[in-house]
Amino acid sequence: MFCSYCKNERIENEAPCPYCGAPSPGAAGTSYRQEGSSGQGYAQPSLLPVPYQRGGMQQADYEWYQAQETSRQMVPFQETVNVASPLPVPLEEYGAIYIPPLYIKPRAIIPRYRIISGFLSVLIVVAFLCTGAGYYAQASGQLSNLRRITGGVLPPSLHPTTPTLPDPPDRIDQGPAYLIIPSAIVTAHLDPKDHFFALKSDTVFKPGQIFYIIYSVQHPKTKGVLLIKWYTNDVLYTSASSPINAGANITGQTPMRYAKPAEGSVELDWNGMLAQKLYFVVR
Repeated sequence: MFCSYCKNERIENEAPCPYCGAPSPGAAGTSYRQEGSSGQGYAQPSLLPVPYQRGGMQQADYEWYQAQETSRQMVPFQETVNVASPLPVPLEEYGAIYIPPLYIKPRAIIPRYRIISGFLSVLIVVAFLCTGAGYYAQASGQLSNLRRITGGVLPPSLHPTTPTLPDPPDRIDQGPAYLIIPSAIVTAHLDPKDHFFALKSDTVFKPGQIFYIIYSVQHPKTKGVLLIKWYTNDVLYTSASSPINAGANITGQTPMRYAKPAEGSVELDWNGMLAQKLYFVVR
């Protein structure tokens, strides 16, 4: 049944309403009014507030109602939460009951073989992609460019090209002092028994090879100085001098070695005058 005042559902008995304190419609002293044109009516509970209903209440019920009203006015509404309780507070007094969710079937676990097969599939796909990318890079020439950029492959070494030097002139230049130094020869082959005698004349030598100039001074009338000048590409390379007495008859030899290829020549001077100039090449 429902309360005639607050319209809330209540238990059908003679106790007052637990929500508003109104007396039960079946309790003694509840007023009813009669309606109907034929003199027959029906009993209907009054819609007026409980203190104003005709017939009044019993003294005990009225005192209980007054106590409830006073407590509602003095104590404000506070919502309390039971923290210690693991479950929410039942809502039975509001006409509803909280039912916690129940997980009957547990979550499915992925089988181990599916994990392994998935991992192998990923590895196979990555291997195919890497192989295809490498083949394309090698076929298109991008792999060589990438290696060259990253320093993995160095460019081929370029050897300096040295132009081939021509053969020396087949001549001997003679000067005013030719009669004093009439004999001179450039050679790399000396007689093993006599180092002042050349086995043959040479005009072509290799870098680092030792060769010699052999000359003879014949009876100068006065004392003088013999000067030997070595040239490299018509530039003075080095020189050496030796004093000679008057009337001397001597034969001498001077070694020489060129470290790099060059067009060379050797000049014999007597007291500043040219006697002979011989040409050779080192290559």
